[in-house]
Amino acid sequence: MLSHTGRDIATTVLDFLKEKNIPVIDCRGQSYDNASNMSGKYQGTQQIIKNECSEAEYIPCMAHSINLVGKCAAESCPAAVSLFALIQKLYSFLVASTYRWRRHREVLETNKEKKLKVDKKLSDTRWSARADAVAALSRAHKENINVLEELSSDQNQPAETRAEASGLLKGLKKLETVILLEVWDTVLERFQSASIQLQKSGLSLNTAVTLLDSLLQFVKDLRSQFDDFESKAMAKCDPSAAYYADTQSQHIRKRKRHHDELDSVEDVTLTGRDMFRVTAFLPIIDKLCAALTQRLAAYSDLREKFGFLSEISNKTNTELKAAAEKLVSSYPRDLEAGLELELLQFAHLMKSIPRDSSESAPSSCGVKAAQRQSPELEMYKIIHRHDMVETFANVEIVLRLCMFVRNCTGERSFSKLKLLKNYLRNTMGQDRLSSLTLLSIGYEKLRVLDFTDVIKQFAMKKARKKSFLTEK
Repeated sequence: MLSHTGRDIATTVLDFLKEKNIPVIDCRGQSYDNASNMSGKYQGTQQIIKNECSEAEYIPCMAHSINLVGKCAAESCPAAVSLFALIQKLYSFLVASTYRWRRHREVLETNKEKKLKVDKKLSDTRWSARADAVAALSRAHKENINVLEELSSDQNQPAETRAEASGLLKGLKKLETVILLEVWDTVLERFQSASIQLQKSGLSLNTAVTLLDSLLQFVKDLRSQFDDFESKAMAKCDPSAAYYADTQSQHIRKRKRHHDELDSVEDVTLTGRDMFRVTAFLPIIDKLCAALTQRLAAYSDLREKFGFLSEISNKTNTELKAAAEKLVSSYPRDLEAGLELELLQFAHLMKSIPRDSSESAPSSCGVKAAQRQSPELEMYKIIHRHDMVETFANVEIVLRLCMFVRNCTGERSFSKLKLLKNYLRNTMGQDRLSSLTLLSIGYEKLRVLDFTDVIKQFAMKKARKKSFLTEK
């Protein structure tokens, strides 16, 4: 593949399906990450494939959606961008020297009451790393300031080191920085917990959508809690800490009034607090809400079609009939009008079959029996386990059409880097890592090769022992 545009990727997918004699007209669902080339409404891969098959509904990955929501909010205003840049600079500054890193760890260990963590590195793609980085700095803010004060006043350190420490110290002491740390620590802690839950294999569609909706309501409530974040930040800062705008003497420009303006209309001058709230705090919260609402809308149609399945035993006959009509109209080539009667009978069947018996049965889909399964997967297994596919043919098709929300169990689950570069080999160099990655990818060809001659040549070149005895 020479290009990663949406059209080229779609062409590759369609050519592959054609090569394998898989008709694209039978496609009923597609799920990718939220990259623009994949999820674009006009030129994205999903839309181009949907043009070939209108029933190929696109469902974005929920775990990736959470990551993109945080990324959009982090770029919503200059203050947020500056905060994460400061966190990365602080980590790079401390980790660049073994002495600085040792002093950083020693200062953290002096606090016996709290188990403080060392500063973390940011990641552009893994927002769990950003959550850890913000939490580590927010909860050890005082200790980080102590380390920087020590380094900035240490005459044994180079002038460049002292100057860099002073600059970082100035940034950490800002009241705006501490407030944003409190805000992002609160937000990312909830986002991280939600992301972990969304990556569980037994998650149902209704639970996933409800979880995202609750996260949206949680963020909306933060909009009115600026005073709480400010009070927490004040407790961490010096008593003399003030907003940066209040400490600067600003020249207030007088706006030219037009002839039709009333004399009673006065220009509004914002204080440093109000300016920070309007230009930094509110844009972050509003961007989070807007991004969450946009991602949540992608699952609303899917929930309207299949959301009733997880609670089919509690639905009334009227609700089941309405759900059947909606599904038949959405998939006329796959479902028949008999779905309505099948759903009514299947609802009674689910009431009579004990839930424990379905969970204790062995799994045929790769899910552990002891692990909690989604209701849709349980119902699908019940139909096949009791050989009732012919009795509930349309219901079985509905369960197969229902695209389960779990489309990833964790970040980098199948990555070669995940297998090679773990915590035991974290210091591995890039060249060796790349070579081992290639060997791991081509392991099938590697297993049939004979390395005897290669090993002998390598041993002869690397041998450090020399023979000093000569035969007579």
